[in-house]
Amino acid sequence: MRTRLICGIFLLLFSISAQAKDAIVINDAWISEAPPTAKVNAGYLSIENKTNTEIQLIKVRSNDYGRIEMHRSIIVNETAQMRTQTSISIAAKERFAFRPGGYHLMLFEPTKYFKAGEVIDLQFEFSDGATIPVRAEVRKLKTPHHHAHH
Repeated sequence: MRTRLICGIFLLLFSISAQAKDAIVINDAWISEAPPTAKVNAGYLSIENKTNTEIQLIKVRSNDYGRIEMHRSIIVNETAQMRTQTSISIAAKERFAFRPGGYHLMLFEPTKYFKAGEVIDLQFEFSDGATIPVRAEVRKLKTPHHHAHH
């Protein structure tokens, strides 16, 4: 009886975890290739919220970087500025894009130089408790975007 109860609880938790993972879909995750001496890099992706409620992306982690922040690029008086975002809201049944020149991930303190074609493992944490692992490919940035912190 006890074994059956434990197995039932495990299957329920596994089912909830699988549903949460399928409810939030992360696509086209990539990180721009940076010069070998760069201490910071940028990442891009899209997140689709298939649930009926708004969710919040609250943290992104990777063993390959010391820390990762979410930023938004804006133009103020003809100067590009980045604003740190503590969370990102993704409306129910909507898709949110991190793209060059807009919202993006800032990846600080790389553990090594990453070349185009390599893959970096990321963990995305959401306000509903879901944690989603994602593999992001390192790519050459086709159009240079210059970011400046002010």
